[in-house]
Amino acid sequence: MSQRGDRGGGRGRGGRADYPVGQARGGGGAGGPGGRGGGSFRGFGGRGGGGGGYGGGPPRGGFGAGRGGRGGRGGHAQVDYGLFSPQGQPPVANAALNSKAGAFVASLARSGFAGEFPRRPGFGTAGVNTVLRSNFFEVELPKVPLFQYDVDFTPDPKVQRMRKRLFQLLEDDPEFRNLFGTSSNLAHDWAKTIVSAKQLNLPNNRRTFTIRFHYADEQVTEASKTYTATMQFIRELTSQQLLSYCESNGQQYDSSVMIRALNIVLAKFPSSGILPNKKIINFGQSKFYIISPPDQTEDLGSGLVAYRGYYSSVRPSFGRLLCNINVCTSAFFKPQNLADLVYDVFGSQHGFMKGGIVHKSLNGLRVSTTYLGKRKEHTINGISSVACDQEMFDWSEEGKTASVSEYFFKKYNYKVKRGNLPCAYYWMPNRQKPGEKQKAFIPCELCTIVAGQIFSSFLTRSQTTRMLEVACRSPKLNAELITAEGLQVLGHTTANPILNSFGVKVNPIMEIVSARILPSPPVKYKKSTARIAPGTAQWNLRDVQFAAGGTLKNWVVMVMKEGAGNFPGGIGEVKDVVRKFSQMLKTSGVQVVNDMPRQLHLCIPQGKPDQMRKDAEVALRKTLNEICSAGKPNFMLVLLANDNQRVYSHIRTLVDCVYGISTICCQSEKIKKEKGQPQYLGNIALKANLKLGGRNHELGGTALQFLGNDTIILGADVTHPTAKVSVEYTPSIAGVVGSFDISYSVYPGSLRLQTSRQEMIEFLDEQVAERLTFYVKRNPSKKLPQRILYFRDGVSEGQYAQLNEVELPLLRKACAIASNKDPKYKPKISIIVCGKRHHARFYPTNEQHTDGKGNSAPGTVVDRGVTSIANLDFYLQAHVGLQGTARSAHYYLTHDEIGFKADTLQNLVHNLSYLFPRATKAVSYAPPAYCADILCERGRCYIQGLLMGRSDAAGSESSKGGKGKKMLNQEEERKAIMQEAKQAWGTGPKPEIKDTMFFM
Repeated sequence: MSQRGDRGGGRGRGGRADYPVGQARGGGGAGGPGGRGGGSFRGFGGRGGGGGGYGGGPPRGGFGAGRGGRGGRGGHAQVDYGLFSPQGQPPVANAALNSKAGAFVASLARSGFAGEFPRRPGFGTAGVNTVLRSNFFEVELPKVPLFQYDVDFTPDPKVQRMRKRLFQLLEDDPEFRNLFGTSSNLAHDWAKTIVSAKQLNLPNNRRTFTIRFHYADEQVTEASKTYTATMQFIRELTSQQLLSYCESNGQQYDSSVMIRALNIVLAKFPSSGILPNKKIINFGQSKFYIISPPDQTEDLGSGLVAYRGYYSSVRPSFGRLLCNINVCTSAFFKPQNLADLVYDVFGSQHGFMKGGIVHKSLNGLRVSTTYLGKRKEHTINGISSVACDQEMFDWSEEGKTASVSEYFFKKYNYKVKRGNLPCAYYWMPNRQKPGEKQKAFIPCELCTIVAGQIFSSFLTRSQTTRMLEVACRSPKLNAELITAEGLQVLGHTTANPILNSFGVKVNPIMEIVSARILPSPPVKYKKSTARIAPGTAQWNLRDVQFAAGGTLKNWVVMVMKEGAGNFPGGIGEVKDVVRKFSQMLKTSGVQVVNDMPRQLHLCIPQGKPDQMRKDAEVALRKTLNEICSAGKPNFMLVLLANDNQRVYSHIRTLVDCVYGISTICCQSEKIKKEKGQPQYLGNIALKANLKLGGRNHELGGTALQFLGNDTIILGADVTHPTAKVSVEYTPSIAGVVGSFDISYSVYPGSLRLQTSRQEMIEFLDEQVAERLTFYVKRNPSKKLPQRILYFRDGVSEGQYAQLNEVELPLLRKACAIASNKDPKYKPKISIIVCGKRHHARFYPTNEQHTDGKGNSAPGTVVDRGVTSIANLDFYLQAHVGLQGTARSAHYYLTHDEIGFKADTLQNLVHNLSYLFPRATKAVSYAPPAYCADILCERGRCYIQGLLMGRSDAAGSESSKGGKGKKMLNQEEERKAIMQEAKQAWGTGPKPEIKDTMFFM
């Protein structure tokens, strides 16, 4: 990135743009004369008003005469949607490798191969053939063996930061270094494992080293703690076994050990700080971020910055080993004085606790101080709720109560300058009361945030917008960054002495893979077929009626107000909006019995957050009781004043779990805005029809012929509490949805609370049994389905086997429950894992096969080249990406009794992507899994307090050492939090709505 120009006159706002690697920043929108030039992420803005200056590349900003009027808004960003076409690299797939892979898959069928997962029956052939580049790079394996050693430290360092420092001190030991000859022969994971390029001369294959622990800015003293590091030989690793695995069925060899060793070797360069002019930090074993120089960062506001980095991971593929490399952008804490962060987020003293999420996110933040005469790092647990001048504690040395400001003045002769700001605190043992903890306070102005700490909480709306601007890149730019910068940053080049020592090479040319583009299925409405232009995967609701319209009888409108009224025109303005909504429903085929429903206006009480939350719930209950006293409605339209999540969650919890009313909440500003109003009302109509029992659209022709009329499609997902925000031990939420007719377009669901952070679904048998029972109730056959197709979201590659071991038996148990243990009922079950949290990206090579924005055309499927060696998996991009580089969904068949062929499964999943019930376009992954995800999100509303860090349970604060309170043990606290969650959850969605799509 280049620097922006100096600020002159008024500043025009430029559009963000993607830019070619190595090129200067484009200008922002021009300001007045002398206006400020833009930066590379901002693109080429339009010219400002009043003879504004020009946006410019580096190092110059705008230029012009004296200060002028404020510049006009910048023009649209100029984004390069061209193809990624590196010189000298023709887009030709490896025909020999494809042929060899085809022969291998055919041999699996002949041999009767039966592995852990279903074998690949063949490669797909349907669709238009195309060729793509993909962000995988072939890895040449060493011809000599590698050697693995493990290191154990005594005593065991409990904190990872200490363990990492111990590895640094071990590497500094001359005797340790001499064993390896050169540091390039050594790589490790900063935790336990060492990979060596040479076999070490160790007596009895082990050796011990003594380490005097100290941090880099400390001196070794007599008080320095002594650790013993014991290094022991574990195994020899040869590449030949891994290569044989890549060319065979791979079931007799555990590739994970060698893969992990190679990833450790590849991570050594970016983790070592040897790249000139750039400081790199690693997050985990596979992500590496550039945190300096400063022009590599983007400010997100409120104390956060965005760092660009790269993901790197080795994985086996047929016939070779590949390294997957991708660009990644994450939010980090800005390295600055903590007081500046606190002031930016919380503002004045009265605003300290309004940022509860950010307050919780500071738990675990590392800060450095120097007030003791030397640099010292602390890990803080949060900030106080009152100012330094007012935060009082028992000063035992003086036998008095003192404020933090007074203590620092008398103890350290330091006068706190910003006493109106809160203190940072961390927990320490209470010397006066063993077994208890107390807070140790430090004024925020004495704390400096240590650089390189990732922010893992929620971003604000403005931060999210800025992050999207920074992270969103065209496919061409994304690919250019990987090849021009990523390979250099990661050290995946021939100039890397570490790779040279280990005999590893990474081919700098992206893999080229064969792909196919599947055709769109026909989308049917009541009396017509949707018009889908080629390559768009979308349509509109103009002149169509829903496939099956619901009935709207008794309904009400509730207008929420907070502060200033959101409908200045009063009841008349609301009536106008409601009239337009009713008309949209009628036009779309919904039977509206009463198009002038009752209106109720509710003003949300204002005040402190905690009191406001309680008052809002009381007011909501009172209004809902008033609504139901005149006859409970079957539908309610809520017009929200703003996007207050607390109010929204209260509404959802009450209408779902207490009153049982199908409800749509929408923003007043959006629904009354004339521009785009028909489309907005149309989107609301889609949701309303679903909640009223209708079906929006179906697929025609033979799109779903394979499923027949005896299949149920299930979707399942689990959502977990948010780290550093949610109360510890807050339960996870599992959602399961299921079809019930041959349209496969409507998916009611079942929700459950379960053990915190457990991915496998605990009560899957109960939830699936509910879906099977409802299937019998609503399906014309009145019989249980003979086939179950189970789409599972959120499961990582390392959990595929566990999924089969844990959830498959529960699926079978559900069948027994639903059939009253009929021994004859044994439906065929197939399990498909679908995921989007992967780093595979694909770049078209033919202009005719794009979506017009540089991404592959919708319907693109990849099942060879970068997929599993022997098992049935594939990547499918069914949708058109909204912006940036589109991400395909990855599907992996982990169990198959139905007997899928490649084309059958790929076409089925692609066609289902057009059946997401509340959209008029193909979506990015299978609707059953998508609906399960949305159902889980609805469940989060019911325990929103716990998820956002609020708890009334006795252990929620005391377990972390509340003043004068004994710690609860983990099991006691887990039970207390689960009980609190169950109390908030109640019985879940009421019977009146639980078998509808109330959650859409």
